[in-house]
Amino acid sequence: MTAGGSGWRMRAACADVDPEVFFPVAESGPVQERQVAEAKVVCAGCPVRSECLAWALVTLPHGVAGGLSAEERRGLGASRPVRVGPPPEATPRERAQAGRAALAAGRAPAVVAAELGVSERTALRWAQQIRTAERGAA
Repeated sequence: MTAGGSGWRMRAACADVDPEVFFPVAESGPVQERQVAEAKVVCAGCPVRSECLAWALVTLPHGVAGGLSAEERRGLGASRPVRVGPPPEATPRERAQAGRAALAAGRAPAVVAAELGVSERTALRWAQQIRTAERGAA
């Protein structure tokens, strides 16, 4: 959502966009739909949309991120932020997404491993995948 971090966030299409755009003030109706649509326009051409979505699935309960509204993300099973460990029903893919998002946000591999119930080696592998992807995008 913002470019305040490093890595994928610096390449985000929203890096120079007012963050308010991604948090509609209307709760429903045509005004809310227009506000969400405006945010999604920014997301549509973003080169790091998938990284943003993975991050939002585990950390952002409100607003538009990764091209999806909070309601749409809840439809993917992200009903609330997951900060300490995955939900018991998390698939390995969901754990990997959460781990990569946490690592991209600056969390230490050892912390991510402990929170997600995976080995530190797995977290280090995810970190390497992020670095490889970042080099490929540069």
